[in-house]
Amino acid sequence: MRWFTVILIILVALVVGMYALTVANVIDPGAFIVSKLEKWESTKAYVETYRLGLQDEETLAKRQAELETLALELDKRREALAEQEAALAKKAKDLENQEARISTNLAKLNQQEVNKEKAISEKKALQAEAVLLSEMETGNILAILENMPTNKQAKLLAYMDPDTIRNVLSSMEPEKAASILPQVSLAQIGGE
Repeated sequence: MRWFTVILIILVALVVGMYALTVANVIDPGAFIVSKLEKWESTKAYVETYRLGLQDEETLAKRQAELETLALELDKRREALAEQEAALAKKAKDLENQEARISTNLAKLNQQEVNKEKAISEKKALQAEAVLLSEMETGNILAILENMPTNKQAKLLAYMDPDTIRNVLSSMEPEKAASILPQVSLAQIGGE
């Protein structure tokens, strides 16, 4: 039994020594065993298969690392793309708002142009009416003006020559002439 204990202690010491040398990266027991097994004819085919498996594992590990790197790069690109899409969406929204403001301003300008053309047409019509009325006698002018609103009477009188205005106002009742005279003066200087 003594010899058994001595042999057991020697084996334990060998195992501990190999473990310590393996941890310290002094020896590689796996490579040592594989190189010894490769020399035997009966285990040679198995060792070749084992080495091919190791190569495949290394290749797979490399591919896995490459895929992980590509996945990280893809995630970064997706984030950048999402940021660009958000920026483009914001710009599109800004452009839509600008387009709406421009459309509103254009509509206002068109309306102002229509109103201006309408005012010019009304002015021309009043001038034409004033010319026609100026050629009539004062009594007829008064009879026609009586059937019109006061502001239109003032505008028509404003387009007549000063002599016709004097004749028409002097033929009116004084209260009526006094109320219409400021409106005529205002229309002559361009007011309403």
